[in-house]
Amino acid sequence: MSLLEAKNLCISFSGTKILYDVDFHIKEHEINCLCGENGAGKSTLVKILSGVHPHYTGQIMMNGKEVCIRSPHDASSLGIYAIHQHRDLAPDLNAVENMFLCNESYIGKGRQRLDFATMKIKAKELIAKFEVDIDVDIPVQRLSVSEQGIIAICKALASDSKLLLIDEASAPLDDAERVTLYKTLRLLAEEGKGIVYITHHLDEVFRIGNTVTVLRDGYNVAKYNVDELDKAKLIAGMTGDAKVYSRELMCAGEWIGEKVIEVRNLYAEGLYDISLYARKGEILGIAGLEGSGKKTLALNCFGFKKYSKGEILKSNRVLNLKNPLDAIKNNIGLVPDNRKETGLVLCRNISDNIIIASINKVKQRIVLNSWKTNIARGFIQQLRIKCTSPSQLVEYLSGGNQQKVLVAKWIYAGVDVLFMIEPTEGIDVGARADLYNRIREIVKEGKTIIIITSDIDELMELSDRIITMAEGRIVNEYSIEEADKQTILTDILLKHKVG
Repeated sequence: MSLLEAKNLCISFSGTKILYDVDFHIKEHEINCLCGENGAGKSTLVKILSGVHPHYTGQIMMNGKEVCIRSPHDASSLGIYAIHQHRDLAPDLNAVENMFLCNESYIGKGRQRLDFATMKIKAKELIAKFEVDIDVDIPVQRLSVSEQGIIAICKALASDSKLLLIDEASAPLDDAERVTLYKTLRLLAEEGKGIVYITHHLDEVFRIGNTVTVLRDGYNVAKYNVDELDKAKLIAGMTGDAKVYSRELMCAGEWIGEKVIEVRNLYAEGLYDISLYARKGEILGIAGLEGSGKKTLALNCFGFKKYSKGEILKSNRVLNLKNPLDAIKNNIGLVPDNRKETGLVLCRNISDNIIIASINKVKQRIVLNSWKTNIARGFIQQLRIKCTSPSQLVEYLSGGNQQKVLVAKWIYAGVDVLFMIEPTEGIDVGARADLYNRIREIVKEGKTIIIITSDIDELMELSDRIITMAEGRIVNEYSIEEADKQTILTDILLKHKVG
């Protein structure tokens, strides 16, 4: 018998249909990986099952009995717990308070006093499963993105759930933490839980999945057993064909020129004597774990943070970057790792977001809707942004299409140097190929891109040169011909004593 079975699920938003008669089922002890391109309907399906989207039509059954899920409370009462792609944590509460919110332990029969001691012990036991040490007494907003991801997962484990719906849980985790996550999920499945796992990392499917359900354009197109599947077949199901992005087709490096941006002996909080450069027409990759300093370096070069010593130069001219506006004036852009908070204005439409970084450069006193709409239409076509129109609000786009809008913003701004932090996190294989191709087109036009990511495969795929970082220092530098995955992993796992 299925733990959960859904039949003929449909849902629409503002007259646009998102899911079309989707059937879905999962059994106890099963890890069902939910795959599909951005906009395929994966997160929408999870939000229906977790009660976030109550206006669905169709039938949902738990353990053979029909149920109605019209709120998150309905879902939790049925033992369904969701971890969404953007963690639902209260930033001012600590880890213990977040993990047991609405699931508190009390002292005595009157439920008048919270049992913080017991909750803290349980919280530490759950965190210990990930073999990390997290301060559970400070607000979670002061934790790293990786640590926040672990707390969100532990919050789910603290509940008495029968079915876990997990959307991109591994995105903020480093390699060691991902291995621990996989082991934990397998143990939970062995205990009898059902797990629906959304991922864009296809390797994860083959590492932890028992079955794979594929959505495409709002339809359930296939369900496979993992042991009868290979990557090419899975990609074909997701995209409708088996085309895979290939570095060999890009003739990387033929257009590289002189130095454009250079960092000399830079010291800042978490950075120690950093010196590096990137050239015209080059993609420089920077590899490192969470806390290695790679993100801090980008934020300093974009004026988000102020370094204490050293120089940042552009075209041999020393820059004085007091804030991001100074960076933009010097034609430096940044694609941040959290596009929703620091990259896009979610309550504005696609057109507004594309022109926002360059509005002070245009000579028009009045911004005409027709003008910005025409600009947006060009990028929608170039980057294959899936949307209803240029006037669609960015918050209603899928993650991959939001990322494309963010890249379009900087292309239109005409920046010479673009820092990209985790540029394809949460993006499906089709959108990733679109972005990869556009990145190469940008550097062929003479621009410089610095990619900062924990995804080593992505660095190997895109970079002309790779710099490795650990503990706030540069470890090594490699041309793409010299680099290999094992060497890069060895570098970034090094531990330095900072004196």
